Amino acid sequence: QGDYLHELLTNRLLSPNSIASPYVFDVRGAGLLRAVEFDFETSSALEKKVDLKGKAFAMVVQAKCMEKGLIIMGMTG
Repeated sequence: QGDYLHELLTNRLLSPNSIASPYVFDVRGAGLLRAVEFDFETSSALEKKVDLKGKAFAMVVQAKCMEKGLIIMGMTG
């Protein structure tokens, strides 16, 4: 199951058509525990500005996931 989850996350977040791809730095983990690391300082990310209305990105993602029934732990820093 963990390998399948990793494959899904990698394919969907890093595909050329993904709106997240300019910001995703790494997908890693073991089993069903996975981490997605985002980076907003890359050249492709800097070209596409994201307005989070003053909120921390991790907290925005966590709230959206909770709305869809997915429990995650958003971390900043």
